[in-house]
Amino acid sequence: MIGVFAGTQEGRELIERFKKLRVPVYASTATDYGSELIPPFTNLHLRAGAMNPDQMQDWLKAAKVRVVVDATHPYAVEVSENIKIACKALDLPLARFERPELAVRGMEEFPDYQACIEELKMTTGKILLTTGSNHLHEFAEKLDVTRLVVRVLPKSEVLKKCEALGLRANQVIAMQGPFSKAMNRAILEDYQIKTLVTKATGRVGGLLEKTEAAREMNIKVYCIQREEVPGEDVWRSQTCLVKWIEEELMKGRRK
Repeated sequence: MIGVFAGTQEGRELIERFKKLRVPVYASTATDYGSELIPPFTNLHLRAGAMNPDQMQDWLKAAKVRVVVDATHPYAVEVSENIKIACKALDLPLARFERPELAVRGMEEFPDYQACIEELKMTTGKILLTTGSNHLHEFAEKLDVTRLVVRVLPKSEVLKKCEALGLRANQVIAMQGPFSKAMNRAILEDYQIKTLVTKATGRVGGLLEKTEAAREMNIKVYCIQREEVPGEDVWRSQTCLVKWIEEELMKGRRK
Protein backbone atom coordinates (compact mmCIF):
# COMPACT_ATOMS: atom_id res chain seq x y z
CA MET A 1 0.00 0.00 0.00
CA ILE A 2 1.20 3.49 -0.92
CA GLY A 3 0.44 6.59 1.14
CA VAL A 4 0.55 9.90 -0.71
CA PHE A 5 0.28 13.38 0.72
CA ALA A 6 -0.76 15.33 -2.33
CA GLY A 7 -1.27 19.03 -2.91
CA THR A 8 0.24 19.80 -6.29
CA GLN A 9 -0.21 18.96 -9.93
CA GLU A 10 2.79 16.65 -9.65
CA GLY A 11 1.10 14.85 -6.76
CA ARG A 12 -1.93 14.18 -8.93
CA GLU A 13 0.30 12.96 -11.75
CA LEU A 14 2.13 10.59 -9.40
CA ILE A 15 -1.15 9.15 -8.12
CA GLU A 16 -2.15 8.47 -11.73
CA ARG A 17 1.17 6.68 -12.27
CA PHE A 18 0.70 4.62 -9.11
CA LYS A 19 -2.53 3.27 -10.57
CA LYS A 20 -0.43 1.05 -12.86
CA LEU A 21 1.22 -0.62 -9.86
CA ARG A 22 -2.10 -2.32 -9.03
CA VAL A 23 -1.84 -1.78 -5.29
CA PRO A 24 -4.07 0.28 -2.98
CA VAL A 25 -3.17 3.98 -3.00
CA TYR A 26 -4.18 6.09 -0.01
CA ALA A 27 -4.05 9.79 -0.82
CA SER A 28 -4.53 12.71 1.54
CA THR A 29 -5.13 16.36 0.62
CA ALA A 30 -5.42 19.33 2.95
CA THR A 31 -8.72 20.50 1.43
CA ASP A 32 -11.84 19.12 -0.22
CA TYR A 33 -10.95 21.18 -3.27
CA GLY A 34 -7.61 19.39 -3.62
CA SER A 35 -9.32 16.02 -3.33
CA GLU A 36 -11.84 16.90 -6.02
CA LEU A 37 -9.02 17.49 -8.51
CA ILE A 38 -7.81 13.87 -8.29
CA PRO A 39 -9.49 11.51 -10.80
CA PRO A 40 -10.82 8.41 -8.96
CA PHE A 41 -9.90 4.80 -9.76
CA THR A 42 -10.64 1.44 -8.17
CA ASN A 43 -7.66 1.17 -5.81
CA LEU A 44 -7.62 4.84 -4.81
CA HIS A 45 -8.78 5.85 -1.33
CA LEU A 46 -9.07 9.62 -0.81
CA ARG A 47 -9.31 11.67 2.35
CA ALA A 48 -9.41 15.45 2.77
CA GLY A 49 -8.48 17.62 5.71
CA ALA A 50 -5.36 18.80 7.50
CA MET A 51 -3.75 16.43 10.00
CA ASN A 52 -1.25 16.74 12.81
CA PRO A 53 1.52 14.10 13.18
CA ASP A 54 -0.55 11.88 15.49
CA GLN A 55 -3.50 11.90 13.08
CA MET A 56 -1.14 11.11 10.20
CA GLN A 57 0.19 8.14 12.13
CA ASP A 58 -3.30 6.84 12.81
CA TRP A 59 -4.27 7.21 9.15
CA LEU A 60 -1.13 5.51 7.82
CA LYS A 61 -1.39 2.69 10.36
CA ALA A 62 -5.07 2.05 9.63
CA ALA A 63 -4.35 1.92 5.90
CA LYS A 64 -1.40 -0.47 6.47
CA VAL A 65 0.75 1.77 4.30
CA ARG A 66 4.23 0.41 3.46
CA VAL A 67 5.78 3.41 1.73
CA VAL A 68 4.99 7.14 1.85
CA VAL A 69 5.36 9.92 -0.70
CA ASP A 70 5.31 13.58 0.26
CA ALA A 71 4.07 15.45 -2.83
CA THR A 72 2.85 18.54 -1.02
CA HIS A 73 3.57 22.10 -2.13
CA PRO A 74 7.24 23.20 -2.05
CA TYR A 75 6.33 25.88 0.50
CA ALA A 76 4.28 23.61 2.81
CA VAL A 77 7.29 23.17 5.10
CA GLU A 78 5.32 22.53 8.29
CA VAL A 79 3.24 19.83 6.61
CA SER A 80 6.39 18.11 5.33
CA GLU A 81 7.89 18.20 8.82
CA ASN A 82 4.73 16.59 10.24
CA ILE A 83 4.85 13.86 7.59
CA LYS A 84 8.46 13.17 8.48
CA ILE A 85 7.61 12.89 12.20
CA ALA A 86 4.76 10.45 11.47
CA CYS A 87 6.86 8.26 9.18
CA LYS A 88 9.76 8.16 11.63
CA ALA A 89 7.41 7.06 14.41
CA LEU A 90 6.09 4.22 12.25
CA ASP A 91 9.48 3.40 10.68
CA LEU A 92 8.08 3.90 7.17
CA PRO A 93 10.25 4.74 4.15
CA LEU A 94 9.54 8.30 3.00
CA ALA A 95 10.35 10.08 -0.24
CA ARG A 96 9.63 13.69 -1.07
CA PHE A 97 8.86 14.67 -4.64
CA GLU A 98 9.89 18.23 -5.31
CA ARG A 99 9.31 20.09 -8.55
CA PRO A 100 12.57 21.26 -10.14
CA GLU A 101 13.45 24.88 -9.58
CA LEU A 102 13.45 27.18 -12.59
CA ALA A 103 16.32 29.56 -13.26
CA VAL A 104 14.80 32.92 -14.17
CA ARG A 105 16.78 36.08 -14.82
CA GLY A 106 15.80 39.53 -13.66
CA MET A 107 14.19 38.61 -10.32
CA GLU A 108 15.16 39.99 -6.93
CA GLU A 109 15.27 37.04 -4.53
CA PHE A 110 14.42 37.03 -0.83
CA PRO A 111 14.98 34.27 1.75
CA ASP A 112 11.56 34.73 3.40
CA TYR A 113 8.39 36.83 3.50
CA GLN A 114 9.68 39.30 6.07
CA ALA A 115 12.72 40.24 4.01
CA CYS A 116 10.49 40.76 0.98
CA ILE A 117 8.04 42.92 2.93
CA GLU A 118 10.84 45.13 4.27
CA GLU A 119 11.98 45.80 0.72
CA LEU A 120 8.41 46.45 -0.44
CA LYS A 121 8.17 49.20 2.18
CA MET A 122 10.81 51.08 0.18
CA THR A 123 8.79 50.94 -3.06
CA THR A 124 5.79 52.85 -4.37
CA GLY A 125 2.81 51.87 -6.49
CA LYS A 126 0.56 48.84 -6.74
CA ILE A 127 1.81 45.40 -5.68
CA LEU A 128 0.45 42.17 -7.17
CA LEU A 129 0.72 39.27 -4.72
CA THR A 130 0.68 35.83 -6.36
CA THR A 131 1.91 33.97 -3.27
CA GLY A 132 -1.38 32.44 -2.15
CA SER A 133 -3.53 33.24 0.86
CA ASN A 134 -1.56 31.75 3.77
CA HIS A 135 0.69 34.78 4.27
CA LEU A 136 -1.64 37.55 3.14
CA HIS A 137 -1.99 38.84 6.70
CA GLU A 138 1.74 39.59 6.88
CA PHE A 139 1.56 41.85 3.83
CA ALA A 140 -1.70 43.48 4.91
CA GLU A 141 -0.47 44.20 8.43
CA LYS A 142 2.89 45.70 7.46
CA LEU A 143 2.13 47.49 4.18
CA ASP A 144 -0.45 50.03 3.07
CA VAL A 145 -3.30 47.64 2.27
CA THR A 146 -4.61 49.96 -0.47
CA ARG A 147 -1.47 49.18 -2.50
CA LEU A 148 -2.20 45.46 -2.62
CA VAL A 149 -3.81 43.44 -5.39
CA VAL A 150 -4.03 39.73 -4.58
CA ARG A 151 -4.55 36.75 -6.87
CA VAL A 152 -6.03 33.86 -4.91
CA LEU A 153 -8.14 30.73 -5.35
CA PRO A 154 -11.88 31.35 -5.78
CA LYS A 155 -12.86 29.74 -2.47
CA SER A 156 -15.28 31.21 0.06
CA GLU A 157 -12.90 30.91 3.03
CA VAL A 158 -10.16 32.70 1.09
CA LEU A 159 -12.46 35.53 0.05
CA LYS A 160 -13.60 35.94 3.66
CA LYS A 161 -9.96 36.18 4.74
CA CYS A 162 -9.31 38.88 2.14
CA GLU A 163 -12.33 40.84 3.34
CA ALA A 164 -11.26 40.53 6.98
CA LEU A 165 -7.83 41.94 6.09
CA GLY A 166 -9.42 45.06 4.60
CA LEU A 167 -9.02 44.16 0.94
CA ARG A 168 -11.81 45.57 -1.20
CA ALA A 169 -13.48 43.66 -4.03
CA ASN A 170 -11.48 45.55 -6.68
CA GLN A 171 -8.24 44.36 -5.03
CA VAL A 172 -9.03 40.63 -5.20
CA ILE A 173 -8.59 38.49 -8.31
CA ALA A 174 -10.17 35.14 -7.47
CA MET A 175 -9.15 32.77 -10.26
CA GLN A 176 -7.83 29.25 -10.70
CA GLY A 177 -4.58 29.00 -12.69
CA PRO A 178 -2.53 28.25 -14.63
CA PHE A 179 -2.26 31.67 -16.26
CA SER A 180 -0.81 32.39 -19.68
CA LYS A 181 1.67 35.17 -20.30
CA ALA A 182 -1.09 37.10 -22.06
CA MET A 183 -3.38 36.80 -19.02
CA ASN A 184 -0.57 37.94 -16.72
CA ARG A 185 0.14 40.91 -18.99
CA ALA A 186 -3.52 41.91 -18.98
CA ILE A 187 -3.71 41.80 -15.17
CA LEU A 188 -0.46 43.72 -14.72
CA GLU A 189 -1.61 46.39 -17.15
CA ASP A 190 -5.21 46.72 -15.99
CA TYR A 191 -4.25 47.03 -12.31
CA GLN A 192 -1.26 49.30 -13.06
CA ILE A 193 1.08 47.03 -11.13
CA LYS A 194 4.58 48.28 -10.28
CA THR A 195 5.88 45.22 -8.37
CA LEU A 196 5.00 41.54 -8.80
CA VAL A 197 5.58 39.24 -5.81
CA THR A 198 5.86 35.51 -6.48
CA LYS A 199 7.33 32.32 -5.07
CA ALA A 200 9.87 30.03 -6.74
CA THR A 201 7.07 27.75 -7.92
CA GLY A 202 8.87 26.31 -10.93
CA ARG A 203 7.56 25.76 -14.43
CA VAL A 204 4.38 23.98 -13.31
CA GLY A 205 3.56 26.86 -10.97
CA GLY A 206 3.53 29.35 -13.86
CA LEU A 207 6.67 31.21 -12.80
CA LEU A 208 7.94 31.68 -16.35
CA GLU A 209 4.67 33.15 -17.65
CA LYS A 210 4.55 35.63 -14.77
CA THR A 211 8.15 36.77 -14.97
CA GLU A 212 8.23 37.08 -18.75
CA ALA A 213 5.11 39.25 -18.72
CA ALA A 214 6.55 41.45 -15.98
CA ARG A 215 9.95 41.77 -17.66
CA GLU A 216 8.39 42.83 -20.98
CA MET A 217 6.50 45.56 -19.12
CA ASN A 218 9.52 46.68 -17.06
CA ILE A 219 7.83 45.64 -13.81
CA LYS A 220 9.93 44.58 -10.83
CA VAL A 221 9.68 40.94 -9.74
CA TYR A 222 10.31 39.95 -6.11
CA CYS A 223 10.66 36.20 -5.53
CA ILE A 224 10.46 34.48 -2.14
CA GLN A 225 12.74 31.45 -2.15
CA ARG A 226 11.93 27.96 -0.93
CA GLU A 227 12.88 26.83 2.52
CA GLU A 228 14.96 23.67 2.57
CA VAL A 229 13.39 20.57 4.15
CA PRO A 230 16.41 18.51 5.32
CA GLY A 231 16.67 14.88 6.28
CA GLU A 232 14.70 13.03 3.62
CA ASP A 233 15.13 11.57 0.15
CA VAL A 234 14.20 14.18 -2.46
CA TRP A 235 13.19 13.13 -5.97
CA ARG A 236 12.69 15.38 -8.99
CA SER A 237 11.97 12.66 -11.56
CA GLN A 238 8.56 11.01 -11.43
CA THR A 239 9.82 8.00 -13.39
CA CYS A 240 12.68 7.39 -10.97
CA LEU A 241 10.41 7.84 -7.96
CA VAL A 242 7.90 5.29 -9.27
CA LYS A 243 10.76 2.82 -9.81
CA TRP A 244 11.90 3.38 -6.21
CA ILE A 245 8.33 2.79 -4.99
CA GLU A 246 8.22 -0.52 -6.88
CA GLU A 247 11.49 -1.60 -5.26
CA GLU A 248 10.25 -0.66 -1.77
CA LEU A 249 7.04 -2.62 -2.30
CA MET A 250 9.06 -5.64 -3.44
CA LYS A 251 11.13 -5.45 -0.26
CA GLY A 252 7.93 -5.60 1.73
CA ARG A 253 6.70 -8.68 -0.13
CA ARG A 254 9.99 -10.50 0.58
CA LYS A 255 9.70 -9.96 4.34
